[in-house]
Amino acid sequence: MVKKIKASFSENKLFIHAALLLLGAILAWNIIGVLGQLRWWGSASLKDFDFPSSNLSISGYDVQNNRYTNTVGDANIEFGNIDGYVGNIRFVFAQPLEQEIEISIYYAESTHGYSEKNKVTQIVAAQSTEAIIEVGFNVTTCRADIGTTAGEIFYLDKIIVNDSSYKYLLVLKQLKNMIWEILLASVLVIAIRGIKIEKSIETGKWVVYLKDSDVEIAKKILLIFVLFVVYFNVAANLPIDMAPDEYMRDDVPFWMYEHNALPIGNEPELLNNVWGFSYAFMPYLPSIIAYMFMKMFSIVNASTEALQLAMRSVSIFSGLGCVFFSLKLGRYLFKNKLATYLLAISIGFLPQIVFLSGYLNNDIFSLMTCMAILYYLVSGRAEHWPIQKCVGLAVSISACLLTYYFAYGWIIISILFCIDSCLRDNSILDKKSFIIKRILLVAVIVFILAGWYFIRNAMIYDGDFLGIKASRECAEAYAAAGHDVYISVSPRDQGLDLSTILFPWFLSTFNSLIGVFGYMNIPMQQYMYYLYYSIILIGIISYAFWLIKCRRDKLLSISLIVTFICPIVFSLFQSYTMGYQAQGRYIISALPAIMIFMIQGYEGLFCFYHAHFKKYKSGITKLQDSNIEEPFFATSGYICLILVWIFAFIHVYISIIHGQLIP
Repeated sequence: MVKKIKASFSENKLFIHAALLLLGAILAWNIIGVLGQLRWWGSASLKDFDFPSSNLSISGYDVQNNRYTNTVGDANIEFGNIDGYVGNIRFVFAQPLEQEIEISIYYAESTHGYSEKNKVTQIVAAQSTEAIIEVGFNVTTCRADIGTTAGEIFYLDKIIVNDSSYKYLLVLKQLKNMIWEILLASVLVIAIRGIKIEKSIETGKWVVYLKDSDVEIAKKILLIFVLFVVYFNVAANLPIDMAPDEYMRDDVPFWMYEHNALPIGNEPELLNNVWGFSYAFMPYLPSIIAYMFMKMFSIVNASTEALQLAMRSVSIFSGLGCVFFSLKLGRYLFKNKLATYLLAISIGFLPQIVFLSGYLNNDIFSLMTCMAILYYLVSGRAEHWPIQKCVGLAVSISACLLTYYFAYGWIIISILFCIDSCLRDNSILDKKSFIIKRILLVAVIVFILAGWYFIRNAMIYDGDFLGIKASRECAEAYAAAGHDVYISVSPRDQGLDLSTILFPWFLSTFNSLIGVFGYMNIPMQQYMYYLYYSIILIGIISYAFWLIKCRRDKLLSISLIVTFICPIVFSLFQSYTMGYQAQGRYIISALPAIMIFMIQGYEGLFCFYHAHFKKYKSGITKLQDSNIEEPFFATSGYICLILVWIFAFIHVYISIIHGQLIP
């Protein structure tokens, strides 16, 4: 009993540290949130705008001193050129409102004009003397539509943009949110499986502790929670003009939200003025899920900001899904538990992954499906392909099919991997019958979950089940109708040789796989690329050495090599023949192979160092327990790598993501 209590106190200490880290993360998040929301304190404001005013243009109102009468229904007050961040707009009424009134703020950005998506609406109750509407965007201009019906009357004293007096309300609101977050986190911690509360026989005091297995669960939950805070903060604050193609991609879920139907690629509302096609031609499973999230969110809050955050939640949870499957994969790939955490951290805290987890895109969702496919492949092989693993693999393949063409190499490899692993499995007696049954099971599930999309495409687009040809023809028809459509001229059409673009293409692609933000216009500091490349390449070179020397798991190694090569070749071919696009997100499905090679390479290095140290141990140390040596070297090495990776991310997050990307 004494030994058990001592162990309990040790585990309890770790649990307290984890809880303190959780509390610190919540506090840090809210402090960042307050500072982020209040960054516009002291900004210039528009005050006392008695008509006429050089700052405002009033249309559709009959103005008599402070008395405003809506004469046309669609009346508005247009603000002048703002070209800056608008946190809130405060309307001060000279008299209490006689009736309930609707105020809508329309704002224009550099990439979007006035639209229903760029709108914030608030219903102001009768007898109100003021209204404060939160905007929270960088805008070029904006306008206020006060009232929607002709004949509505209100008395307006002044309008204040970025009212500094509102800061106190914001702080109180953030504090209230923080209290709820701490309470929720406390419930989450208490609910973690395996928390034990026992009374010590010796001391008579109550002791709280976790079992070893549940300490690991607590660590994983804490890691995922911290990453959720990071991803959510990016998603809640990232301007749409910093999110590549989101202004075009989010048209699809917003269209579904308004029409409650699946779109066709050439829907007039979806066609982009620049490209002449829409993303509804491409697989759009993330947009379908975003539509579902938007419908759920709209029950509580149907504002544009809430719907946009609901839409971006798909990417938040996709990023967390990548980390989740990384943690699940570790036991099948690595000997040391810390190697599992290194895989999860190297993917979850990679700057480009954090960026992709902050806005709607297919790339991060595609990566999650690749991680899921890999997990079900290695776990299915290890457990001799039970039914549940085959079902999980089928669901993952279906999601991959409905997301991204660049990741289809994983689907081909999964088929070959399954067949080869079954043929090598001595526990499977009737191999032919077993393989046929498992293939049929997976195929039927994939056909049910994903087949409908390709059948629908074939029916709509005259047999073009992928929609690629239909998309190109749509752009040509849009241009023929007199629209000014951008036509990309490929390097091949320019008469350039493939060798002339190889080096710049590889440099740009792999730099942006690590981290280039915005529209490929906000890179990290050059020395950060050197740091990331050094860590990754040392591991991969070591892996190549150990693969040749030890011939480790050839089936998995070959599979990962193919999944690494396929998206690179596909992206390079597309850049050369269709349009130069050297972006790392197009080869994001190669990331699992890169990170696994890197970590297994370091695993080999630590084993090599341990073996050579052992020869000279007697002259260096007096350690009696030889079992301490290998964990000591491996643990020290993994901890160093984890700390360097996290500190590198913190530096990028503070200096680039929060310093330049998020206003």
